[in-house]
Amino acid sequence: MKRKVVVAAYVLEIVGDIEATLRGPYKNTDTRDRAAKRLREKDAEKENGIFALDLMKNGKLHIWAYSAGFLDEAVATAEEIRFINHYQCPDDRTEWTDRWNCACNDKCPTCNKEIEPYEAKRSMLPASP
Repeated sequence: MKRKVVVAAYVLEIVGDIEATLRGPYKNTDTRDRAAKRLREKDAEKENGIFALDLMKNGKLHIWAYSAGFLDEAVATAEEIRFINHYQCPDDRTEWTDRWNCACNDKCPTCNKEIEPYEAKRSMLPASP
């Protein structure tokens, strides 16, 4: 059985069902999925289509819709969240926060530049057993 290898992970956002915006590449599919969830959070009216786009090792594109409810789930379960990371892009001044299990870099949701958190606060949530 051949293994499908993702070379680059992107988010394809269709703004108002009219304008396509390709965001990425992200460092992995998990980071891409978190970016997709943040885009959904910003789109309270749920007017934009948000799709995953994978560039495969064989050069083919795989575009797929997220399953029902995936984009509306919490970014991570309470057991996984250990840090609240705060970011600001030095290029376009976009600011955002992300909850994750480590103080990790993230991609700017506007220009896609990789950014280190300027502050990473430990969450008060209990550790996983």
